Amino acid sequence: PIGKRVDRHLMRWARWKYKRLKPSQARTRAWLQEVRKRKPGLFAHWTLRYTT
Repeated sequence: PIGKRVDRHLMRWARWKYKRLKPSQARTRAWLQEVRKRKPGLFAHWTLRYTT
């Protein structure tokens, strides 16, 4: 649950930071997934939440 909450806060921050993400929550989610694919160790909760 805490990992989901952190991801939601990251999405909210990204929508505030990048205007192209503001209109669409789906676009923001896709952006966050791409960041997670590029740098999986960027946030500690990603290694705990998204193990493959």
